[in-house]
Amino acid sequence: MVDLFFEEFYEELERAVEGLKRRGEAKPLPAVVRMLRRRWRSYMPKPRRGDGVVIAVDGGVQSSTFAYGGFTAVGRACALIYSGGESSIVKRVKLYIGEAYDEAEREAITRYVRMIAEYSAAYEAASRVLEMGDKPLLLMDGSLRPMGIPRRPSEYLHHPDLIAELLNAIASLHSLSAKTGFPLTAIAKDSTALNLHIALLREIAEARGLRDLLRELEAATPQRLQQLFRRLRAEGGDLAGNLLCDTALVRESTTGEGYTTPLLLAPPQQWRTPQIPWEAEGETAKGIEEAMRGILSQPGVASIVFRPQPESRPLRVDFLSTLIGYYEPWGSYEIDRFMGDEHSLIELEGLLDRLAYWFCNEVEYNIPLYQADLIARFDRGLYESRYEPLIVKRLEEAGLNLISRRRVLRL
Repeated sequence: MVDLFFEEFYEELERAVEGLKRRGEAKPLPAVVRMLRRRWRSYMPKPRRGDGVVIAVDGGVQSSTFAYGGFTAVGRACALIYSGGESSIVKRVKLYIGEAYDEAEREAITRYVRMIAEYSAAYEAASRVLEMGDKPLLLMDGSLRPMGIPRRPSEYLHHPDLIAELLNAIASLHSLSAKTGFPLTAIAKDSTALNLHIALLREIAEARGLRDLLRELEAATPQRLQQLFRRLRAEGGDLAGNLLCDTALVRESTTGEGYTTPLLLAPPQQWRTPQIPWEAEGETAKGIEEAMRGILSQPGVASIVFRPQPESRPLRVDFLSTLIGYYEPWGSYEIDRFMGDEHSLIELEGLLDRLAYWFCNEVEYNIPLYQADLIARFDRGLYESRYEPLIVKRLEEAGLNLISRRRVLRL
């Protein structure tokens, strides 16, 4: 087939590249680089498999949008249990059927459905290993501080049961880890978090008495941060530079193996003071509030950026704060803050040794998680050929009339 648009595309590509050249390469703030190097711990991991069991958890999700607001989402997840050269698997599937009238609702639902499957698979696998008398190292893909649950108060009216189910699944897994002492860890292979960058800026602002900057950082949103950095560039000095995600900041500012000083992460603000509309059903609203309190009553979450090999790209690693000796309820954390010098890092470095054992390369960055990803990955073609037709057939048998969108019929 002849592409009638390629010439126009190529011209537009050249214009876009020229614009990037004029903007120049993104560089971190010199003051932030200096502060980060003070917070960087050179550490050459001693790769070791270690005793016990490793559990790797990952998931995938697919969805269908029908005419007049019909929407379905299927999330599936697996927890691979590695023990003594053998492996077993725990599988979970979560299905949502309902209506969704805007893209934000559809994105939230698909995310929640996938996470519910992942957390329930992780809980079942960890419970199974604990019953056998072992303490697993549980690896999840992503972050242990899931932000944006919910993003908007309207979600409490549209899909409150999904929110309650997800929060309860998170609380259950955190509680199980804290009570039994197995390491609960999450690895983000491509993190875009800004927690470390903002924490370093806050330290600089406090040291220099920059109260205006501190106020800006306390109300940090992506939009306000962009405005702040435009202003800092205009003012010049060693605070003039670009805002970089944490992993990019470490990549640009440090060399060799090592990790950043653990950062104790404050919980999402919307969990502290949930603005649940009065129209929400009483029992569901009560269940959501109890689930949030359940999470906040557990020990908190900490995070590092870790480079396992001299030339590898950094990874974000989250873990429960009990690993570094912090047992306070997560709800007591007001802001992100670096751990104190009085706490030991022996357990954390033992964890990094085990992660380094499984580290392979930039693609198969962690063999157990890579294998879980291969199994849980949800191909669109598979979904449309096997899952979606069965969903439509069963719903029609139940008396529901699902009508495809015109664009689907056109294909």
